Amino acid sequence: MIHQAEPAFYEAVASEVKQLKAQGMDLFYEFIDFDAATLEDKRRVRAMLGFLPSPTFYAENVSGGLVAQDNAQFLGFPGGKDVNVDLTPAELADAYERLVGPLEISEENLTTPIGEFVMPTADVTQITRVTIDWRNEHLAEAIHDATGDVIVLYGAAHGAGTVKELYALDPSWRRVD
Repeated sequence: MIHQAEPAFYEAVASEVKQLKAQGMDLFYEFIDFDAATLEDKRRVRAMLGFLPSPTFYAENVSGGLVAQDNAQFLGFPGGKDVNVDLTPAELADAYERLVGPLEISEENLTTPIGEFVMPTADVTQITRVTIDWRNEHLAEAIHDATGDVIVLYGAAHGAGTVKELYALDPSWRRVD
């Protein structure tokens, strides 16, 4: 998946999802729901990243004929279930704090409107370990525990790491295109 792309890309993905769900496959998709998060958890994530990587953020920052990914166009097709297998903002921030220690919420973070960028206070060398690696482990466990075939719509940065985690869970695991 790509979080910002040409409309035709998302139309093609939706068509493929519709076909596969009609065959009974479940859709596992990526979505950290910042709208449902507490203000405290939004600030914690913003302390990590400097912004909230939400659909609104991506939609407000597109250019050049691109549009933001809108999961709604991939959900609701007949067939298998739609399952958000991602983390909550609290789980994401908690994972960082377990790894590195408490997040510092700066005065800038406290006074700047939540949808705007602030300077992160987190250890930027550790961010990928949480935002990518830990989420890959979480996704791999969900795939491994699935009772049937699944379609996975996650950002491209998660592909290789998720496959690595699947092999760690079960060396006989195979991807079917």
